[in-house]
Amino acid sequence: MLMKYLPTLLKIIENGFSANTTKVASYTKVLVDKLNNDGDQKTAEKILRLIGREAMGKGVSPAKAFTPPAMPVDRDSRFL
Repeated sequence: MLMKYLPTLLKIIENGFSANTTKVASYTKVLVDKLNNDGDQKTAEKILRLIGREAMGKGVSPAKAFTPPAMPVDRDSRFL
């Protein structure tokens, strides 16, 4: 059943990494509509609650959650 939603999930992840919150919200709403149409209201409602928390600033943005590791630097010359 996950394969059915995979293209939409991949779009959400892709736009999350590029910090395009408008598209993340849009594709998330598409996913919620698909879940509702397939009779999975419980999951759809859970996603909507998560969106509501994020909109109020209580959630963690995927773009902010990942911090890339620091690049190694040569101590003497300070070059990468």
